[in-house]
Amino acid sequence: MLVGRAPSRFVPFLLRYRYIAIAVALNIPGNSVVGGDGGIAFAAGASRLFSFPLYLLAVVIGVSPVVILFLIFGPSILG
Repeated sequence: MLVGRAPSRFVPFLLRYRYIAIAVALNIPGNSVVGGDGGIAFAAGASRLFSFPLYLLAVVIGVSPVVILFLIFGPSILG
């Protein structure tokens, strides 16, 4: 249903770069609308468009900027 209503020029782009799209979706503000990261992961798994190892790699790359910031600056970055 979503693919049928989506603009035709965006669907092929998102399907071609779906792992990049999932990594970006995990980091955008407001992803809590679809259930946060767990909701995004559930939707990705239910769609069966992602292989688990590549999905896991996309998640690792997607969340790595936060981890790197903590490694460099420590917990003092929060406050």
